[in-house]
Amino acid sequence: MRPVRVVGGLCATALVLQTWGCGVPEMSQPIDRGTAPAVDVPERLIPAQPKGPDDGGLASAQDLIQRYFQAAAWGNSEGGNRPDAVDEAERRVRAFLTEESATTWSAGNRELNLVRATLGDPRTGPDGTVSIEATIEPVGVLDSVGSVRAPATATVTRYTFSVVPTEGGRHKRLVGAPTGLFLDVNYLTDWYDVRTIYFWAAGSTAVLVPDRRYMPKVVNLDKQPNEVWRWLTKGPSDLIAPAVATL
Repeated sequence: MRPVRVVGGLCATALVLQTWGCGVPEMSQPIDRGTAPAVDVPERLIPAQPKGPDDGGLASAQDLIQRYFQAAAWGNSEGGNRPDAVDEAERRVRAFLTEESATTWSAGNRELNLVRATLGDPRTGPDGTVSIEATIEPVGVLDSVGSVRAPATATVTRYTFSVVPTEGGRHKRLVGAPTGLFLDVNYLTDWYDVRTIYFWAAGSTAVLVPDRRYMPKVVNLDKQPNEVWRWLTKGPSDLIAPAVATL
């Protein structure tokens, strides 16, 4: 019977403490104890924004076009608390255009089109305009959950870029650009980290199917788990969807 009496004693003590409140008032104001200790997570600096037309290191008209094909990076991302990602991408692209061209250029459906751009040799006109023909090969569409969808068309197009000097030759701008947002796949991993998420194979709880995604490097480390969770809840990419189960 001794264990029973001990337990009973403890219960009685607990009831007394509960009745007296253990010295804790029923209600009080929060007390600021200062900043909590930092979590042991490696610090990661946010990479610089894609370079604009007036940033240093611009040596030629070809360099300007190569920067143009990176300006829309991160424009696909809706996660990581970046609700204005597409608007920011549009502003960066417009910065490459002359004032007149910027007012008429359109981002189309505002999707981020992955392409493989090959630039030809520059031709300089008597007025200083440099013309460069680009071959633009569609690769896919980088969607809002970091997966790559098949492009709407596989047709390879050619576009002639015209680069003109502005402000007395101090800067360079493009006279027009193709409709839409483009990112050259040669620079994809400069602005995105490759991630792999997994879904169960259809009808199985023993086989996991990998699904490659691309995480914008602008998303902070502490927000990346939520971004991955958003990918998972949105479901698998088109490539593996027929073979897997949803979350």
